[in-house]
Amino acid sequence: MKSFSSDLVNLLASGVPLWKADLYAIGPLLNGQMIYATNGGSPITFGGHTYQPTQFGAWSRDSITVKIGMDSNSTRLTVFCDSRVPVYFPGTNNAALMLDGIKYGLLGKAGVTIYTSYCPRSGPWGVTVGPTGGSLVETKFVGQVANIDYIGLTKGVITVQDMLYLLNLMVSRKILQASCWNVLYDAGCTLNAASFTRSDSIGTVLNAYTLTPTTNLSPISPAGTFTQGTLTFTSGANAGLSYYVRQWTPGGGGADTIQLDVAPIFPLNAGDSFTITEGCNKTFASCMNLQGSTNSYINFGGQPSTPVPETAL
Repeated sequence: MKSFSSDLVNLLASGVPLWKADLYAIGPLLNGQMIYATNGGSPITFGGHTYQPTQFGAWSRDSITVKIGMDSNSTRLTVFCDSRVPVYFPGTNNAALMLDGIKYGLLGKAGVTIYTSYCPRSGPWGVTVGPTGGSLVETKFVGQVANIDYIGLTKGVITVQDMLYLLNLMVSRKILQASCWNVLYDAGCTLNAASFTRSDSIGTVLNAYTLTPTTNLSPISPAGTFTQGTLTFTSGANAGLSYYVRQWTPGGGGADTIQLDVAPIFPLNAGDSFTITEGCNKTFASCMNLQGSTNSYINFGGQPSTPVPETAL
């Protein structure tokens, strides 16, 4: 159930002419950035953040309805970006236009909160706090990005759903299998990714998805490998984006080679810094290497003695 401050209730009940503006908080995005936008004519500061009317394009929304029960609610956001004045996707060092970043999937499953700000026309624009300190902002919608419905040259349309849609997801039961069902570094695995991470930068770009680091990398665990690990860029156009490591080849007298599963969205450049975490092939031997003999017996999520289907009775 929504709650409103007494200041907002009194303002709405007063009948005085009002200014209204929607505020859109979108993120974290895949690169860790946030979008704070408003459909108002000038910036509005709320909750310690400044919502901009043009920096991220012109955002608007469809109507928002509330269903009684457990059905998921949704609405659509529309963003217009004038092609004559470039609007860049946040955090890409002005390398990607806003609509290109959305098309490439940089929104991911970002959280979306929509607010409506009210202030009397007699007062200064953008006032978000009432005379007794109560908020003059209403929370309209809380959810996350669901689908990208349309991307054109100057317009994008995005469907967002509230979190009730999670109740409709099919949840599979655990299956008896030899390999581990945990995701590396998740709560079931219990390992801390930071403890198995190295930092470096690109020395040489071999092709669109292969690079050599500035210095040779050494895994932290005894028999570790960065193959099947994750590489996250910390500077350059791809800053904040993570990629799966298809193959890490130690230099052995030369330079290491890191091959990513796909080419990054933006071109690789020498000097771009990154972090890289060790990988795991889901076998008990790999768990022993990362967890140690004691913890691997406790935290390994598979059944290594499970026979393959061809021999199962």
